[in-house]
Amino acid sequence: MAVRSVKVAVPAAIPADLDDWSQSTRKLNDRHPVVHAAIHHAWFERIHPFTDGNGRVGRLLLDFMLLQRGYPPAVIPKAQRPRYLRALELADDGNPHLLAEVIARAVSGTLTRFLIPNLAGAAKLMPLSALAAQGPYPVQYLRLLVFEGKLRVVRDGHLWLSSRKWLDDYVATRDPRGGKPRGVKRRRARPRKARARRSRR
Repeated sequence: MAVRSVKVAVPAAIPADLDDWSQSTRKLNDRHPVVHAAIHHAWFERIHPFTDGNGRVGRLLLDFMLLQRGYPPAVIPKAQRPRYLRALELADDGNPHLLAEVIARAVSGTLTRFLIPNLAGAAKLMPLSALAAQGPYPVQYLRLLVFEGKLRVVRDGHLWLSSRKWLDDYVATRDPRGGKPRGVKRRRARPRKARARRSRR
């Protein structure tokens, strides 16, 4: 049978399948922990031991397996759900790599969106995505500031790193009317009469 395009076990085989699954979760067999968690997550969903709530229980077990290996929980965004279900189908066919990628990106997202912003101090460097997670500026705007030389950053591999302090420094010097930063003198407009006199020459 199939539930949401994911193959599941025959009910009579569920107790034995769960026992095999439980024993197998304890052995990495030289696999990366995220791949190991992906394989066993898909396996549990195939067993489908309950009439309802298998997805929620399966994701809790996935997070537990990740935590056992020192990784944070995998928070899979709603927008990634179609890709996640497709990855489960591929895992049913013996290819767990897309599911492992979905899980790895979810783990990375947990670090970026939740842990880093809450643990980092004002001067702590963090990726622009983590800085944007604190608001109020989206990551696209922060990248624009970097390209325009307005936001201080350092390069770490392929990542731009900045801090709340550097962002606050930019905001403090920014003209609220959208002009030059505060402290930069504006050119004074010539009196209207002088401009008119010059135009008659």
